[in-house]
Amino acid sequence: MDELAQAQATLGRSIDRARAGEDPQLAGIVREKGEQMVGLLFGLLRMSRSYAPENPALNQPIGELTSTIARLVGLLGALQLVAVEEQVYLNEIRVRTPQQGKDGKGLAAELAPHMVGGLTFTSAPSEQQMRSLLQCLNARPPAERQRAALRQALIARGVDNIEPAVIHRLKTAGEAERAADKVEAKTVVTRGVELVEDTWEGVAEGRRMNILPLRRVVTDLLELHPGHDQLWWNPPGASAHGLHSFRVCQYSLILAEGASLSVGLRQDLGVAALLHDIGVARGGGGEPHIRAGSLTLLQQPGFHEGKVRRVLAAFDHHRQIVETVGGRSTLFGRILHIADDYDNLVRSGTSPSQAIGSISGGAGIRYDPVLFQAFINRMGKYPPGTLLKLEDGRIVRTLSVVRSTETFAQPRAMVVRGADGKPPTAAIPVDLAQGVTIASVVLPA
Repeated sequence: MDELAQAQATLGRSIDRARAGEDPQLAGIVREKGEQMVGLLFGLLRMSRSYAPENPALNQPIGELTSTIARLVGLLGALQLVAVEEQVYLNEIRVRTPQQGKDGKGLAAELAPHMVGGLTFTSAPSEQQMRSLLQCLNARPPAERQRAALRQALIARGVDNIEPAVIHRLKTAGEAERAADKVEAKTVVTRGVELVEDTWEGVAEGRRMNILPLRRVVTDLLELHPGHDQLWWNPPGASAHGLHSFRVCQYSLILAEGASLSVGLRQDLGVAALLHDIGVARGGGGEPHIRAGSLTLLQQPGFHEGKVRRVLAAFDHHRQIVETVGGRSTLFGRILHIADDYDNLVRSGTSPSQAIGSISGGAGIRYDPVLFQAFINRMGKYPPGTLLKLEDGRIVRTLSVVRSTETFAQPRAMVVRGADGKPPTAAIPVDLAQGVTIASVVLPA
């Protein structure tokens, strides 16, 4: 553990600065420009009621608003503005709200007549599109289907890059407690995969990435625990690259837990894992994607340790350990190399337990042996997804990572075929630590 401990210590000394690096730096810009954007939008909604749409008095504030939105779109890609009660969020970052009018109404109240709780800007609007938005929002909504009518009115005026969002509300204390207790693992998987897919699409179209929502997915994974039983669910219609990136993130965080990396490093590692193959969106597969991915990440705004870690992780994630004698490879790159190859083996049809065995043959040659041991310690003898035949004839699929030293080879599982050879009509969980005997590993068909 000497090399790993040294690497952790080196990175650990800079964790406070890393947390104050790119993501918080970008968040600060979003708060500043977001406050300006919301204030201008709120003021223009009220001001435009007293002026004709083409009145020159609106020129300057509309110009400032479109310029501010263009700056934010350049930084974040699509903008999700959400107004809920007296609070306003821009891409999940809370911004200070403008001073309310004399009638006590805030931005949420201004949007509410149209049954709208926010606006999504898929690209920077022109000044004419902004004037059209103000006109549509100030128009009297119909008696029903108000949000759909607003959307149709915008499209009719040539505004196809601003989409009305549904109304949100804050949870009460009781609701918040119930929500915290409720397992939402499948939602985390779905959202993570969709964000990866959206990021790939944006990079392919030449837009800048928005790191902040990806970081939120990593936070949710860490809070839920990356080895949670329900996280091994595959969303219907998920793309291969989206699901692969999410799984590599999971495996990397599980390994990081086994290596006792700090929470701050796990956050940076998780984002790097979600983006490790981003170069494929721009440079295609094979060797070119490594260079393309590194350059794409390097083009993100700011220069700080979190960004450098991501760039180097993308550059290193296919490098063999024998190629990195002297410590030139990064810790993140070595972790991603294990997680990436493991998932590729499993996705190709290899049993998870066989994939572990295959990678073990390359420990010390292709893979960091210390990190690989940390990975085994958390994944166990029968990693999630392994098919096992029990002594009573049932076939089960494993779901859990290692819970304790005693249950290293006894994970939780779910029955996929009964002793009669038929799939069960309802979910039947099985804890292999409760006196259940394993007969053999079932290899994928």
